[in-house]
Amino acid sequence: NDDPELEKVVIVDVDGALVGLVVDRVIGSHQTVIQPLGQFYRGVDLFSGTTIMGDGRVAMILDLAGTVRAGDRSPSHSGVKVLS
Repeated sequence: NDDPELEKVVIVDVDGALVGLVVDRVIGSHQTVIQPLGQFYRGVDLFSGTTIMGDGRVAMILDLAGTVRAGDRSPSHSGVKVLS
């Protein structure tokens, strides 16, 4: 069994519903400037933009509402469970 003994879950409010996201680790919070995605990525619902981290790396910004909607449309629900 490859499941970890203890999973970390971040609970967020998405459009009035509580959603738990299983994460590998919690790094902390950051204030960032979010850059919009280019026209090529306009149809991608899972990401809302990008940002440049302090060390120069580019990070994608997850669109939680889009991710939950995508999970709700999936036949297997992709592991997305709305908590309330």
